[in-house]
Amino acid sequence: GLLEYSAQRARGILHLQRAKVKWFLSVDEADLPAKERRSFREMKVDGQAIRLDEGMETLHNQCYASIFADRGYRREEARPSIELCSQIRQLANSLIS
Repeated sequence: GLLEYSAQRARGILHLQRAKVKWFLSVDEADLPAKERRSFREMKVDGQAIRLDEGMETLHNQCYASIFADRGYRREEARPSIELCSQIRQLANSLIS
């Protein structure tokens, strides 16, 4: 479910078939672990942190290049992610209303 939603941050828990995912998104600089950093992306799996903002600076460019070369994800592969984002958006809208 969605636990928090505002213009600055959102937080929730996803209960998936084989995983429970606690997530947090923020655009508030106060939520950064170090003030000199402009972004912070981290994922923890079984308590072990995996940093996603170090060494992946060109990842977006690589993804777009792959898509433009017709090597991107197909609709069928992307559908579950898009549907999940839609469900989160609907929950957020219900909290705002």
